[in-house]
Amino acid sequence: MSEKARISIWLSSQNRAISTLYLSLAAFLTYACMYGLRKPFTVAEFNGIAVWGMDFKALLIISQVVGYALSKFIGIKVISEMKRNSRAISIIILTGISEC
Repeated sequence: MSEKARISIWLSSQNRAISTLYLSLAAFLTYACMYGLRKPFTVAEFNGIAVWGMDFKALLIISQVVGYALSKFIGIKVISEMKRNSRAISIIILTGISEC
């Protein structure tokens, strides 16, 4: 029996509170691990750097917000249509791309 099947069987045998706690913790830890990949530029200083007449750090923040919003809209479409068994590998691949 695969690990995914064991977890599914275990979750289905638990009461709703335990299942909710387990799934909430998994989602939170996934988000917490990704957070470090989302804001790497906030630890550096960008004094006096300008691109296209804008402060470079402000440009980075704007691009991050736009990218985050875009990823949410794309994610809603892509993840909802993705097969269940390919979601985990997709998260790993996307995390790797983010790190690069």
